Amino acid sequence: MSPTVLRVAALSVAALLMATGCGGNRIEAKPPSPQPSGDYSETTDDDEQGSEEDDEQGPAEYVEICVRKTSLVRAEYQPCDDEEKGYTWYFVPMTAKVPAVGKRPGTGMSVEPSGVDYRAPRRGGKGRRVMTFLNQDVIQICVKKRTRTRVPDAHCVADEKGYAWYYLLLSRRIPAVGLMAVNGSFRSSEYSATFRARPGGGKGRKVAFKPRDEVSEEPEDKKTKSTRPTTGSTRPPASTRPSTASTRPPAKHCTTTRTGKVTTRRCS
Repeated sequence: MSPTVLRVAALSVAALLMATGCGGNRIEAKPPSPQPSGDYSETTDDDEQGSEEDDEQGPAEYVEICVRKTSLVRAEYQPCDDEEKGYTWYFVPMTAKVPAVGKRPGTGMSVEPSGVDYRAPRRGGKGRRVMTFLNQDVIQICVKKRTRTRVPDAHCVADEKGYAWYYLLLSRRIPAVGLMAVNGSFRSSEYSATFRARPGGGKGRKVAFKPRDEVSEEPEDKKTKSTRPTTGSTRPPASTRPSTASTRPPAKHCTTTRTGKVTTRRCS
């Protein structure tokens, strides 16, 4: 048989074997391994789960707003700060959107929770970046609740009925005793540094002092006269010893009269 015929026969047999799958194990191509994208902001499922757990474990935070009692429509803060009738505090979670003034909140509660540390701007918003943290320094003065007229601090120190502490920002002007306080709040914050003010009032930073630095004045109707000894002269009373002066009786006044041969002497 010629070499040409043998070559053709061999090629035919090889083709037949390949068609029937007997030509050996076929090696499949592996898919290319993924290349790093260079974006490290992406997180895995485990990372996302851990982030959610951190959020759940952290303390809940709330934003306080003032609303009308009947409609829950948000109002300015001052009516609630002054405890006006018809207004009440409302607390919105930090994770929710706070409505603008004139709008109703989508969620929240009227019972004050723990973690109320923020107030919201008039336009509302969401998140800490747009909120005001309640950590401003304030001055507390004692006022009559009904009129907000300032009175001596002793009324509030004694917790007398009808009187309450009123808080003003340290940057404001503080009224003197007898004048009305405005633009403050009956509501305090545990994060604020609290000062007292001297009775005469004036610019907050000039009249402020720490309660331990100075004793506030007592009400006029409760002042009592001091029983401490006077610091004036304490000279002893005049001596009661007997005098060393002469105790001789005073001289008598005598007169002599002559009647004839009789001379008479009379002394008195």
